[in-house]
Amino acid sequence: MKKLLLQWVITLSAVYCIGHILFDFKETRWMRILTGAVEISFFGSILLYIYLKKREDKMAHSTKPQK
Repeated sequence: MKKLLLQWVITLSAVYCIGHILFDFKETRWMRILTGAVEISFFGSILLYIYLKKREDKMAHSTKPQK
């Protein structure tokens, strides 16, 4: 569930950031605040997703049956 939610946050914030870069939304104080918050959540979500993925892989390797 966490990974699915993180994937949605990453996708939506990436689309917003790309739209901001391509279409250059009007720069008002509130848009700068919103853009900054979305970009922070985007990069934070990516880092959290990478951490959870590595942790999941480590757990999968540690539960392999030993010969």
